[in-house]
Amino acid sequence: MHNNPLRKGFVEEPEAWLYSSARNYAVDDHSIFKVELLQMI
Repeated sequence: MHNNPLRKGFVEEPEAWLYSSARNYAVDDHSIFKVELLQMI
């Protein structure tokens, strides 16, 4: 899902899409969405 805007050519990186939760994971930006990050083991 994070790569959909990337595949369509709207952005060059998933976190560049303003309304994507990829921003939360990639750059720790919680200004648009508040997401509880899960630790991957």
